[in-house]
Amino acid sequence: MAPSTIILLVVLSLGAIQGIVYAALIFWRRKAGDQAPLFLVALLLMLSYRLGVEILQLFGLGRYDFWYHVLNDCNWIYGPLLFLFVSGWMKPDFRLSWRHWPVLLPVAVEFVISNFVRTQNFYWDGTRESLSWAGFWGYVIWMNYPTKYLIASGLIIYYCLRSEKLLTARRAEPEVAWIWRVVRIFRWYFTVVLVVMLGDFLVDFDSSFETFYYFFTKYYYYPFLVGIAVLTYWLGIEALGRIAARPGRERVPGAADDTVLALAGRLDQLMREEEPFRDPELTLAALAERLEVKPYLVSKCLNEVVGNRFNDYINQWRLRAWKQALTPDNLERYTMVSLAYSAGFNSKASFHRAVQKFTGTTPGKVKQQLLENLRD
Repeated sequence: MAPSTIILLVVLSLGAIQGIVYAALIFWRRKAGDQAPLFLVALLLMLSYRLGVEILQLFGLGRYDFWYHVLNDCNWIYGPLLFLFVSGWMKPDFRLSWRHWPVLLPVAVEFVISNFVRTQNFYWDGTRESLSWAGFWGYVIWMNYPTKYLIASGLIIYYCLRSEKLLTARRAEPEVAWIWRVVRIFRWYFTVVLVVMLGDFLVDFDSSFETFYYFFTKYYYYPFLVGIAVLTYWLGIEALGRIAARPGRERVPGAADDTVLALAGRLDQLMREEEPFRDPELTLAALAERLEVKPYLVSKCLNEVVGNRFNDYINQWRLRAWKQALTPDNLERYTMVSLAYSAGFNSKASFHRAVQKFTGTTPGKVKQQLLENLRD
């Protein structure tokens, strides 16, 4: 085995192993009831699977043998999984349902086409006549040309653009900014992949179809795989700490009744319009009095609908208000701690604890990241 092949094997193996390790850690550290990390776990595992397939092929496995029929193509799933992850992160109550079938439709289409094309090897005897029209041209377009990779790159770009629309309004917030970086880097990388592959294909394309375009011998094929290995490793690093710091979405057993659901809407409206969280002495009883209900109903609402404890719920609102106040103008006149007091925190210690708990970092780093995002 050539030294360059050995180096390639090491890089792809590290990417695949790290993807599996980070997927396992994220799955273990996720909060119960939160679906967003599950889509990220699936994305990491599918990227590792792609790298694993290439590793086997470097050892001579998966080319017209048993593994060729077992290791199916799963290139069109990355974009949908990334989009579902972003959707789940931005909408805590997000649940995958039949309504999302259009997002996963490309995955099913690729599975059907891939299996149809691969089964043509059972009929192939070395002549074109041994295959049907659909079988022959399906094989040529699917296996000899970079069709599936062009479509995969296009789908990733498309779903990255859709994800960016969900993220735009809150992209300056630290708990969202890292996803914004991930999505944009994925979009830039696969735009480069798409442009290079498409340009090279158009230059080498033989319209007479007398010669085949063997995509797998192209000079950029393995460099692109190295890029995927790096993306897999980087995605795991970016996500692990944030998933652990993400607030839980646990629900108390039993469905919330209409009264509690209606109260959740009133509570959210009160927090947005009157901002009672700015009162550092705010209690559950005082909040219930403003809503004109019994305290136990507010507690039930927070447990069954919001999925949070009272103190965590209030501190999350305070933290959001503090981050919104971190503008260049305010920072010239006030300290971060004074802005925290204005948001409702009653001590420097409680402020620091809340920042660490809900962002996984320090107030100084939150400020730095917010200002950098605003400059971008």
